[in-house]
Amino acid sequence: YYATLGRRLDAWGINTIGAWGIDDLMAQGRTPYTLQLAENHNRLPRLPGSKLKFFDVFDPAFADATASLLREPANETVARSINDPMCIGYFIDNELNFGNRGRQVYGDDVLR
Repeated sequence: YYATLGRRLDAWGINTIGAWGIDDLMAQGRTPYTLQLAENHNRLPRLPGSKLKFFDVFDPAFADATASLLREPANETVARSINDPMCIGYFIDNELNFGNRGRQVYGDDVLR
């Protein structure tokens, strides 16, 4: 099944498997992919004083906390991805609210 799916993706010009792709398809090693690390993002420092869930990438603890997501992977696919050259990156969350659902809260938080 997955070999057929891989050939179809190639034929359709699809060259990457996105987050939440099929683990068995990623494991074939034919197509670059990304993974989602959202299950464990609670360790990441957040923007101080913000009501939004937004990570403070300038906090010195951010790099260590991000690395810990990979040192202690949440599942087998993430563990395998660490040394897999086909894994081209990770997402630490999905559909963040930048405050654009009304007042520009995120912009106000950054300026504050």
